[in-house]
This record gives sequence, C-alpha cells and structure tokens, in this order.
Amino acid sequence: MKIKQKFNYYEIIGQLEFPSIELKHAEDFARLAENLKANQVFKTKSELDNNDAWFLILAESTFFKLKSFGYENLEDLTDALEQGFPNATDFYEARKGNFLTYQEFIECRKAGITDRGLLVNAQRGGFIENFEAFKNELAEARVFPAGTDKSKLDSAIALYRFSYQKGFKDYQEFHKAFFSGFPDKALYDLAMQHGFLYAEDYMQATKAGFVNAESYNKAMVLNIKTGHDYFTYLDFEKKAAGKLGFDEVELLKELSKFENGKKLSLKKLTDLVQEILEKHKTEDENGKKILPGWFKCNLNNSDDIAAFLSGNEDVKKNGHYDKEGEFFEISRISDKKIYLDGSNVAYASADRGSGIKPKYQNILLMANKLKSLRFTEIYVIADSSLRHAVTDAHIYDKVKNSVKYLEAPSHTSADDFLLQKVKFENCYLISNDTFKDWMFKDPWIANNIDRVRVPFMIINNEVSVPMLENNNGKNK
Repeated sequence: MKIKQKFNYYEIIGQLEFPSIELKHAEDFARLAENLKANQVFKTKSELDNNDAWFLILAESTFFKLKSFGYENLEDLTDALEQGFPNATDFYEARKGNFLTYQEFIECRKAGITDRGLLVNAQRGGFIENFEAFKNELAEARVFPAGTDKSKLDSAIALYRFSYQKGFKDYQEFHKAFFSGFPDKALYDLAMQHGFLYAEDYMQATKAGFVNAESYNKAMVLNIKTGHDYFTYLDFEKKAAGKLGFDEVELLKELSKFENGKKLSLKKLTDLVQEILEKHKTEDENGKKILPGWFKCNLNNSDDIAAFLSGNEDVKKNGHYDKEGEFFEISRISDKKIYLDGSNVAYASADRGSGIKPKYQNILLMANKLKSLRFTEIYVIADSSLRHAVTDAHIYDKVKNSVKYLEAPSHTSADDFLLQKVKFENCYLISNDTFKDWMFKDPWIANNIDRVRVPFMIINNEVSVPMLENNNGKNK
C-alpha cells in the first residue's frame, strides 16, 4: 500500500508510561494513522537490535506502535514490502544502485553488479526475458564455444556480461553466434561475411585455405580437402569445358610447349602422360601415392592417347598425328601470318559465270578486318590475270601498300603456290574454295585443310570470318 499521508518523524530516547498497542502489519499502521489524522510519528532506536526499534503514534493517551526492522520511515518500509525486499539492509543497498525490485537486486548481486544501468541494458538487449530459454537450451546443447564455463552463466546478468565482453549487445545475435560455436562477435562477423554458419566449418575451411563457404561446401561434396586443390580443380574444369579429362587438359598444355617441327613418338607421349599423372599424385593415409579422386582421367593407355591425338580439335591446333608412323608432329598455326586466296576474295565467292567482276576493294576490306584481329603479316597470292579482270585496278598500289601482294610464278597454279606456302609456314588460309581436288594429291591437305582454311563472307562492305572471330582471344 502506498502511503498518501505525509509524516513528520521525531526520534525519542524514551516514552511516557501510556498504554500501548502493537500493530502487526505496516499497512494497518499506515491506515490507522490516516484515520486518526496523525501526522507525527515518533521513532525509537536501538543500537543493539532493530527488533527493539519502533514507530510510534500517540493518540488518545495511547501509543500505537510498529516494529521498524531497521527502516528509516514508514514510506520505505511499505515500499520494501511492495517490492519484495525481506529486510532493510537489502532495501537500502538496492536503493543506492537504483534497483526497483528485490528480484532485480538479487539477480545483479548474484552477478556482482551494483548498478541497475547494466540491468537496463540487459533488458533492452533481450537477455532478461530469454534467460530461462537459454539455460534450458544450454543444458542440451552440443555446439557452443570451446572453453565456455557453463556454470558461470547462472543468471541473466551474468549472461549479458559474458556476451558484452564478447562484443554482443543483442541477445538474438549472441544466441545465433553462441550456439553456432563462435567465441566472439569479431570472428562471427568475419565468418558471416564469407557465408559460414558454424565456427567449426569456418575454422576448418580457413585452415585448409578456403576463402568462402560456397567453395568450401562444394569442395566437401567432391571430397577435395584443401583450397589449393579446389582452385586447381576449378581451373581444370574451366579448361576441360565438360569435354576433356584433366589428363587431356595437361597433355594439351605440354604439347603447346614444343616448337614447330618437333616429332613425338607415341611411346614418348605415353611416358609424358605418366609424368603428368605422377605430378598430381598425393600420399594417402598409408603413405601410398595416388591420384586424388577429383582428377578426371581419360587417357588410360596408348590407344586412348592415339585416339585423342587423332580426333580432338584442340590437339589439331598444335599439329598432326600420323597413325601409320605413330608419332605426333608439332605444326602450330601462326597467329601473326595469314594468306589470302586473292582471286577468291576479290570475287567474294560469287559465281564468276554470273558476270560479277572481281574487286581489289574486297581485298582491302579483308586486310582491314584481319588487322583488327591482330594479324600483322598478311599475304595475298593471286595469278597474274587478276589485275586485268578487276574493276578497280586503279587502287592496285593501295592494295600493295596494305598487304604483301604476290603473284604466282608463271606456269604455276596460284592454288598450288598458295597451298604450299600455307603447308610449310603453318598459316591460316582465307578462302571459300574447299580445294577438294587437292586432297587427293597431298595427304597433308586432306588432313589439315579444314583446320587451316577460313571461310568468309563480304556483304555490303562488311567482312565476316567467324572461325577467327570465335578464336579472337588467341589473336588479340
């Protein structure tokens, strides 16, 4: 009960010999004082025992008295009872720390706290209302920060202080991090930035060299143990493009290191593949060297190697496999030098019987296109009759300044001269002629013409060479 009446208090040493009536409850004493309209309360004080100290009201020659139990006034006594305090000592100590209830005071005293401000922060952060649920969850939890002394988290305030020391002010964030095994907010935030949900995963991934959870999780599915191996795997996957084994990717890389003209026997290539595999082997638990499970192999024997060298288009960019002689000859196409079938380009593949005349302009257009694709040595081979057939002979000098213009020697077919140049210099050939007749005359042409010949179109002065444009990463 809140006391509405204001009292004046007087300390006395003794009291007159009047009859006295002791009241048991402070509420009754306060109500009696109000009914008697008494505003003066006498206080006795005992140095030895608070039970001998009293509040006294004198009315009608009678003392009405109530034990003070160490309280300084009736207002404090009734406040203490209302707030649940069992004694005056706790009540006045709580008042110094601005605590409102005995329960608040006990919670904080248990945690060694004397300031209610900490309790307010704990309430605002959600630690007070969630403590019981946390305590039950902690009892059953299997995942929480290593080294945590659960016995010290025995109150909501203790929990708040613990979380605050770890960098957390909000219970929900603390709860998520704590039961994911993170020891502090700094590590939790760092792990979250990289997509990790659990501290154990983050620590293992970091130790193994992974940069984020996505790569770590994908690597675990593939049974890849380290970040280095995973990035190696990704590099292989990119180069393999879903078509090649990783051993085939490595063999292509090795072939690219040999100079033009080098001949490699099938046995040498088989040994080379074995060297590649040995390089990627690691020791298992028993110390035995084995290939990792993620390393995809297609070249299991010499027959596999021969088939790969004969049929793969990327292999053909490095040279030609001779099935009869069982050797591979390095014959890499130049990315700087290129030959044009002069007459074919001048006519722009038009049917000569239609009456359309050849034009040097087509050669100029083609030269400009090839220069944009980083070709620096552009050769045009044509027979001598082309100069007399073109409709724009006046730009002949301009053509010669733009490209290296060659006329086939007399009594020599321009096609023959052109094909021999392409064959021995390993260059691309711009032409829409398929050279079918020549395939029967020269095995090299039969095996390589589709590799070196680049078809084209010229429409409205626009040149298109898809084969080179799709491969422009090589020429740029």
